[in-house]
Amino acid sequence: MSLQCDFKQIKRLSLLKTALVSRGRMFYKGGRLLRWEYLSPYAYTFVLNKDKVMLKSSQKTDVVDVKSSRTFQQIARIMMNSITGKCLTDTKYFKVTMYTLKKNWMAKLVPQQKDLQQFFDSIRLHIDPVQQMVTSVELVEKSGDITTIEMMNVKRNISIDDAVFNVK
Repeated sequence: MSLQCDFKQIKRLSLLKTALVSRGRMFYKGGRLLRWEYLSPYAYTFVLNKDKVMLKSSQKTDVVDVKSSRTFQQIARIMMNSITGKCLTDTKYFKVTMYTLKKNWMAKLVPQQKDLQQFFDSIRLHIDPVQQMVTSVELVEKSGDITTIEMMNVKRNISIDDAVFNVK
């Protein structure tokens, strides 16, 4: 399975009146290959290639071994499981409640692990039942701040060059 899309990320902070908006693109290729690339208002890239994570900004590039960082293990698991839908059955990490909202579904995931509970009150996945895929994700933080990620121009099961996922 592969997936490519554009995304818009909207960060609503309780301390700011104006939301922070970022745009970018995402690439996913079966297993454990993910590229999350911010294009505006700044350039920043997160690449997960099996057990390695690359974080690249205009100033520097860092490569982290996922196995050596519990935080990166959690981030990698949440991102990959949200794309594949595995998070809906992952009862060790989340309590999942499903809702019907008009023509779509919503899955509310409440963290069950202390380290995730420190950051998130819940994660809400908005799912298009016709396409059988997540169309947006809301990360509700303990502080009340909300990050919404909307997926657009989605292309499924297309050819994606492995070079897109290089960790250098």
